[in-house]
Amino acid sequence: MKSKKKEKKSLAEAVSGAFELPGSTLSGLTHIEFLSNREVSVEGYRGVLEYDENIIRLSAENMVIRIMGRDLYIKCYTPDGVVIGGYFASLEFLS
Repeated sequence: MKSKKKEKKSLAEAVSGAFELPGSTLSGLTHIEFLSNREVSVEGYRGVLEYDENIIRLSAENMVIRIMGRDLYIKCYTPDGVVIGGYFASLEFLS
């Protein structure tokens, strides 16, 4: 006999499925998208920890995201997401 918990989807799963959104969009997970090595969009971050032309560190769910490169800058940010431009050399996930 299956439990009702396993049969029912969460509201977030149902909404993301109905609108064909990635699962991370409504679940609070961090979602990262690159446009070549010139632009990166990070959704679900918690804040900017370090900001320099060669390194940007972001706080995320249970980790720190470190982006390294040159001429890095924050193009746009909101409470939910940030868009970073520049020339990226590496992306690291630190616990």
